[in-house]
Amino acid sequence: MPNLSSAQFLSSGTVSNYRSLQAVYEHRFRGGLTFNANYTFGKCMSDDTGKSGLGPGYRAEWLPNFGRAADYTLCSADAKQVAHVWGQYGLPFGRGRALLRGAKGLVNALAGGWNFNYIYIYQSGQPFTVGCPVGTSSDFGCNAFLVPGQDPYAGPHNNIQWLNPQAFAQPPAATQIGQTGYAPLGGAANQLRGPSLKNLDASLLKRFAVTERNQLEVRAEAFNLTNAVDFGNPGQLNFTNLKAFSSITGTRNNQRLVQLAMKVFF
Repeated sequence: MPNLSSAQFLSSGTVSNYRSLQAVYEHRFRGGLTFNANYTFGKCMSDDTGKSGLGPGYRAEWLPNFGRAADYTLCSADAKQVAHVWGQYGLPFGRGRALLRGAKGLVNALAGGWNFNYIYIYQSGQPFTVGCPVGTSSDFGCNAFLVPGQDPYAGPHNNIQWLNPQAFAQPPAATQIGQTGYAPLGGAANQLRGPSLKNLDASLLKRFAVTERNQLEVRAEAFNLTNAVDFGNPGQLNFTNLKAFSSITGTRNNQRLVQLAMKVFF
């Protein structure tokens, strides 16, 4: 009989569900302006925490009558609202344009033919879980309870303190083996959302005719043009630590980056 160094168990017993309303708009205006936009209002639910990474983790996967189904909740990457706006604008300078319409030679070569491109992204905050400061059993996970009547986002609601510590409660510890109550496992996972993401990228470009067949393109590109700071989800989630609870130390985007480029077409 061969010796087996490892074993693997695969199961297809998980459930995932995504539903959304999607809208798309496109318009071409006079004067070289194009406008495009799409919007998605959706919801992703799953109890799959395997390779897909959709779920936040199981509390008691092998507990009878609890299992995976009790952790069917918002996907960790769920974004309730997503919007994109993008397009192009031909600047109104140079021959045939609104300004410098009669430009010729060097003036038209330098001032005309510039194009501005833009793309704006908005994404609402993604879910995360506030766990238990103190474990309630030796075998299972635990999530904090939400306190009825307390707004979890009350207070400063900023990167110093994103959540209200008074809105969470520690579940009771398990008292005996085989007890039928599930209170020690706490509340649902992914019960909160982090900050939203907003970002604007833009570029300005122009092509110069070098010869009849060859062209030179110059462009300036800016990523995160407004240099906005979009914070990530809180990293300190022990609600008994009133000083540091729900503080945010990371961001979801980079600082503004500007680059210049030249491209030859032949």
